[in-house]
Amino acid sequence: MTFRGPTGSSISIPERFVQVRPTIALVAPTLDILGGQGIQARALADALRRDGYSLTLIPINPRFPEWAQWVRRIPYLRTLLNQALYLSRLRQLRLGDVVHIFSASYWSFLLAPAPAILAAKLLRKPVILHYHSGEAADHLARWRRSVAPFLRLVDEIVVPSPYLRDVFASYGYRARVIPNFIDSSQFHDRQRVPLRPRLLSVRNLERHYRVDNTILAFAHLKARFPDATLTIAGYGSQERQLRELVSRLPVTGVRFLGPVDPTALPDIFDAADIFVNSSVVDNQPVSILEAFAAGLPVLSTPTGDIASMLCGGEAGLLVNPENPSAMANAAMRLLDDPTLAARITRRARQEVEQYTWPKVRKRWITTYDDVLGRTGSGPSMKPLRVLSIIHPFRPAFSGEAEAWLKMIPALRQQGVDVEILTSAESDTPEVRTELIEGVVVHRVVARPGARWGRMRAVIAALIKLRGRFDVALFHGPNHDAAYASCVLGHLLGWKTVYKMTLFKSDDCLTIRKTGRLGRLRIATLNLADGLICMSELLRRTAEETGVKVSRILIAPNALDVARFKPADEQLRRDSRRKLGIAENGNVVLFCGAIIERKGVDILLEAWRRVSQSVNDPVLLLVGPNHHDGFEERYYQEFAEGVARQIVEEGLDRSVRLEGYQTEMETYYAAADVFVLPSRAEGWPSVVNEAMASGLPCVVSALDGSSDEHLRDGHDGVIVRSGNAKEYAAQIIRLLTDEAAARQMGRWARTRAIEHFDVERVGRRLATFLRSVAGHSEIASTLPAAREEGGARRQGRGSTVMTATEV
Repeated sequence: MTFRGPTGSSISIPERFVQVRPTIALVAPTLDILGGQGIQARALADALRRDGYSLTLIPINPRFPEWAQWVRRIPYLRTLLNQALYLSRLRQLRLGDVVHIFSASYWSFLLAPAPAILAAKLLRKPVILHYHSGEAADHLARWRRSVAPFLRLVDEIVVPSPYLRDVFASYGYRARVIPNFIDSSQFHDRQRVPLRPRLLSVRNLERHYRVDNTILAFAHLKARFPDATLTIAGYGSQERQLRELVSRLPVTGVRFLGPVDPTALPDIFDAADIFVNSSVVDNQPVSILEAFAAGLPVLSTPTGDIASMLCGGEAGLLVNPENPSAMANAAMRLLDDPTLAARITRRARQEVEQYTWPKVRKRWITTYDDVLGRTGSGPSMKPLRVLSIIHPFRPAFSGEAEAWLKMIPALRQQGVDVEILTSAESDTPEVRTELIEGVVVHRVVARPGARWGRMRAVIAALIKLRGRFDVALFHGPNHDAAYASCVLGHLLGWKTVYKMTLFKSDDCLTIRKTGRLGRLRIATLNLADGLICMSELLRRTAEETGVKVSRILIAPNALDVARFKPADEQLRRDSRRKLGIAENGNVVLFCGAIIERKGVDILLEAWRRVSQSVNDPVLLLVGPNHHDGFEERYYQEFAEGVARQIVEEGLDRSVRLEGYQTEMETYYAAADVFVLPSRAEGWPSVVNEAMASGLPCVVSALDGSSDEHLRDGHDGVIVRSGNAKEYAAQIIRLLTDEAAARQMGRWARTRAIEHFDVERVGRRLATFLRSVAGHSEIASTLPAAREEGGARRQGRGSTVMTATEV
């Protein structure tokens, strides 16, 4: 693209550096309807405009003409006129590149989002449904037939919280989480010393917000603090009943403000000392974020996503719903303990930073770009062809193979086509092509023990496949066939990428200790155009070994977080009944092959202590065992020894060998604790799955990568000693302390969503592979993608990106 300079000279700027923002058609309520959606829509529109986006606003509550204002006083007639004005304005959707629709539930969904979805699809526009209602579970359950056709039409569902994402997932819909945000700079953050009994409620006066319980809690508090006050900001259908309740109670100091303009809210928060919320149906209330920003300690019921917002009680006090006296007691705790109030407001200030535009901005930009790219409405992108070389490829026995098989659909969504080349042993050498879960697999079969024969067969297959692929991706290059084939890949003109997948000693340290051959292997690795490491630890180890590659991506194994989700009590009971486990049993789950490296012997030694310390103990060993028939004899012998040990030591009453299973969701739902005492690991996908399922995890150091997997004592427990006694102690603690286990499971679920989601990692991986391939489109998308991806580090001239952050 060419521009004229100030002196008339021409300035040529490459197209890839010229960034054109799409136009967003925003369908949402205006601030004429005071509430969270209107405030969020206004904030989002302002922020996007500042970022260079063009917006067309289609209000779901258009203003009536002057001559028709009287219609607002007549219920059904005003709905008809509103709908007629709204539908006529949907023609403006044609002005947008993306249609972004704010959505509530029930009739509101059918009256506003549903027509907009149909109109957008008739205009062939990509649609983002931005669903906010905390009543989603009931809405999707009772209105399924009227909602499902529209949900199937949208290109992306966005929700503000993991809570709503899990609700949609339970009905088979994938939703992306982008939290609500506020401009925290508008609020005066100050420390309240001394804390005064000045309570504030900022919720509309509808029954599900239970402002009546806030008033009753205030009455309890007033008995001890006669100077207490309660300010209620908001309006709604319950206003008359609430005023009558106040008049019946022997209390004074309650003030109803009615509807409040958002610009007046900072002063209202500044005048208060304690924020109170008693809702029984909710999602992610903006008013709590505003209280955080204003420095008010928050008291709230744990409805919807609120428990997560309050960090399980660290950023505010949680009170059971429908319990006004408990709410009053929580307020008294704050007033009696200034250090408690100071501690939770300090934590709240830290937490609110996650709900600001700088944190949310990248997610919205990525979402718009993804929807445009997926629907073909944005710039066209040349498909990238990747040949993935894995030796061996046995998903039932290899976590890496299984994780990669699940990653391929996510890569396809990003325009990356992947086929697999692998090797196997048989008395009948051949090359056969098969389809595994929709993925083309080229299997080179060589005679058992024929090392050079396998190498020749792999090289022959690569030559046969030349010209069909842009990138050759080698997984775990720890044998000579891989090294030889990667050199050939260079000679064939492919771009090559190494994916270091095993534990660090197998991938790096062994290479370094093999003399001249090791140096040759390192030289081969350094020919690569890109390097993928599953952890920062593995990247550092590779660098220390002498590996110097210009492009490096840190990408852990990922999973579909919508498939693995925490079990409620009913699902837990059903899963245990299905597996034949007592409803009240203490269930510990291990997933992995029954081999020595997985530490099964350590676990059995620990289990002897656990089974003597808890009631109804059950240990489920899920994974290939002696019945599945390992190809390697030493694996088979170890598995047979484990089976004998279980019987001989009388552990068969509480230990079950389940074998390889495909429906792992049932096992995670039935378990209380997950344990993996491996002696060495790369990045075990089963830990991702357990964390996403909301299980507290007890793991080994995982060859040093456990600190990147989870945070010790927060998302899980790391046993660094390898001592069976310590494993037993941690398992017993989590089985007997239900509250601690549940909290750890909640944090584990959050971490899995934020770091290991297959869509997120797949998007980053596709961007990385395109940059290696040198596709022209990537030049314009990579800088923004790197910014989205979080940390970038320079190591010996290498550009390092992470795929674990957004």
